[in-house]
Amino acid sequence: AWVFLLYVDLIPDPGARTSILKHFENARSKGDPAALKNKVFVAPAFEMLSNASEIPPRNKDELISLIKQGHASPVHFSRFSPAHRATNYDRWYAANSSYMIDFELLYEPYVVVRCGVNARSVCLYVFSWLH
Repeated sequence: AWVFLLYVDLIPDPGARTSILKHFENARSKGDPAALKNKVFVAPAFEMLSNASEIPPRNKDELISLIKQGHASPVHFSRFSPAHRATNYDRWYAANSSYMIDFELLYEPYVVVRCGVNARSVCLYVFSWLH
């Protein structure tokens, strides 16, 4: 079983569960039973700014467009960047697959983690998708 750990102020994309399960199924279908062992997946988080539409983006391209227009940004980017800097958003914008990152001091990611995983032996990977 997997758990999506998040804070009360994060509203996940309505398609997040489906996208997460699809990602895991794709990893399993590649035939490597250890493909998901000791991995923690980071869900990149964004916030809509006060000048944005109340309608959230439907996909990654729409989100990137809103960021370029100044209507959205990585969460807490201007207030406390160390909280999510390790996600490496510049890399995420161009990513088509998950990528490994290093943990940084003060990092506060929203993660999907397997129940019972040993926290001292995990690798962090950032999901490249957005429903």
